[in-house]
Amino acid sequence: MNYLEIFDDIVSIAHNDYSGYIDKKGWDNPEPFREKIISLGEAGGLDVHVLKEIADDYLLDFKDDHMHFILTASNNTKVYDNGFKARRYEDKLYVTYVGKETRLKKGMMIISLDDIPVKELSKKYKRQLQIIGTHPEREKWEPVILKHNKCMIEDKSGNIFEMELNKYERESYTPEYSIKELDKGILLIKLTDFNDDDAINGLIEDNHKALNESKNVIIDVRLNRGGSDSAYMKLLDYIFPNELDINELETGAMQLNMTERNYKLRVEWFKRFLSQVDNSDTKRFIEVFIREMDKHKNQGLVEVDLDDAITEGKIHGRTKPVNIVILEDVYCGSSGDAFVQLAGMSGKVTLMGRSSAGITDYSNIAIQEYGKEMQLWYPTSRISSIDEGKGLNGIGVVPKIYIPWTPEHIEKDVDIEKAIEYLLSK
Repeated sequence: MNYLEIFDDIVSIAHNDYSGYIDKKGWDNPEPFREKIISLGEAGGLDVHVLKEIADDYLLDFKDDHMHFILTASNNTKVYDNGFKARRYEDKLYVTYVGKETRLKKGMMIISLDDIPVKELSKKYKRQLQIIGTHPEREKWEPVILKHNKCMIEDKSGNIFEMELNKYERESYTPEYSIKELDKGILLIKLTDFNDDDAINGLIEDNHKALNESKNVIIDVRLNRGGSDSAYMKLLDYIFPNELDINELETGAMQLNMTERNYKLRVEWFKRFLSQVDNSDTKRFIEVFIREMDKHKNQGLVEVDLDDAITEGKIHGRTKPVNIVILEDVYCGSSGDAFVQLAGMSGKVTLMGRSSAGITDYSNIAIQEYGKEMQLWYPTSRISSIDEGKGLNGIGVVPKIYIPWTPEHIEKDVDIEKAIEYLLSK
């Protein structure tokens, strides 16, 4: 496929296979993007990186942070970023993480990009920045920074200097699944995704005794990238105090868009995943999902029955831990959203921090590959609560105790401190 054919296929998926295709009919206008691809192709100015920019811009029309055109790192294609992360507070971008960009330090401030102040940039890039909400602390600036060549930096002493922005090959991601005891006798569980069922289940089993004996627990999913809902099911046993049927925690019926393409892509993915996982509950979950897809193949948008997907359909419940704080933030999405939403229904749990990403209205990602370098990630399921005005998009799961993000978070873990203070007061 050439670049124009790839773009046309993306449009076809958005209009037919995407699970929000009915809800968002007429939101997009692909023709200007097609014309741009044709024009740049004729001028010799089109490559995979330019195609990605155009595709990303087109997909913004759907206002769904589960839709992405991805470049996969290969010998021919490198994936780049600026080597740091930044978060907006008031009218400055504060450097929160430094990777390969060693000229910067955490806490430094970006006051402009290519001589455009941050406040003006926030208006210019409103479409990109406000996909999952309008509050400045919910804006994701890394893709915007990547579009610019230089920035004006202010250090902690008030010195201002200009810096050319470099592009670095993106660092590989390493997940963290950990349980440790804090000084105050509080257990801290950190889960940066729900991708590895076996590793997470193993972590819970290895720390069974500590969890059963702990009064207070903090679960940190502020940076949770999502994954599979099946990965956190065993953890729910410790979160809820009593046995209950998991269907009592209904957050809306799941509807799958069972087109031919979606069936093929999703079943292939599930079968690969099934061959890599050992946990029997996870295997059952996948097998039930495949069974439902077989049953409804080529039927379009249909409600599916996943009641049998969880063994016994039970959360077994435990009296301990007694008090649980779950820390969330805008970087917690997809299965991270779902976990926070479910866990927040327990009387043991207090949600703290900032609202999660809120991208579960349309989920269950299919991946359409274009050669070895490009992929379109898009949702194939829809939650029925959207029809009742109870969707999470742009809102996320709202915490009971809201902790505004401020530059103080760069110097110390304000959220953990407040969680400990809260638990000790209980």
